[in-house]
Amino acid sequence: VEGWEGLGRAMAELHLRLDQAPWMPLPSLIAELRARSLDSDRRLIDEHRRNAEASGRPDAGLVVQILSDQLELLDRHAERSQVALPSGDDRPIHNDYNVNNFLFHAEGPPTILDWERSIYAPREFELCRCLSHLPLVAPSHAWGLVEGYLQRRSLRPELVRWALDVAVSTHALKHWPVELWLAREPGSEERIPTLAEIMRALVEGAAELEAFATELEARIRAHEAP
Repeated sequence: VEGWEGLGRAMAELHLRLDQAPWMPLPSLIAELRARSLDSDRRLIDEHRRNAEASGRPDAGLVVQILSDQLELLDRHAERSQVALPSGDDRPIHNDYNVNNFLFHAEGPPTILDWERSIYAPREFELCRCLSHLPLVAPSHAWGLVEGYLQRRSLRPELVRWALDVAVSTHALKHWPVELWLAREPGSEERIPTLAEIMRALVEGAAELEAFATELEARIRAHEAP
């Protein structure tokens, strides 16, 4: 847990430094959500399903399950993420904050690499995106990251559920792994079991994720209390 707290503190400190950053020509998450056509995403997922079923490959059933889970997550979370979009306070975020992009040192916080996916977005989204399905498979680690963040920087409890919906939606709308699999790209098959595991956890853990959101709102308010 201590390591996860450290990553949470590092994220908060990164956000504090980015609070002072000058304007940059970055994409906006809110603008992307506003412009996105979920019906187009549903058609693309259905097309991928038909192609996977017709492929005859040994792991086609697992890919079809991924696509079915994508549709369920899209219906459950993506629609809500486009409703009542927050306005204002969009700030730069890394947007790919994960262990593959950290350079650890013997002392001090990690160096954060790979900034090509940076966008403007509410900071609550970055936290929830980083958590991914961690609250379902390792809740103590998830709370460690949250507590580490809140030691350095506050969050807005009213944006928690929206941010979780958007974060889960990124999995529902992630088409490229299946597209690479359909194209038989080298290494694409190895990604499928991990992706299937994440999708299943998010689909089956709906109640747990909702409870996590409620507790997260409460903890944020507790940190704000005098």
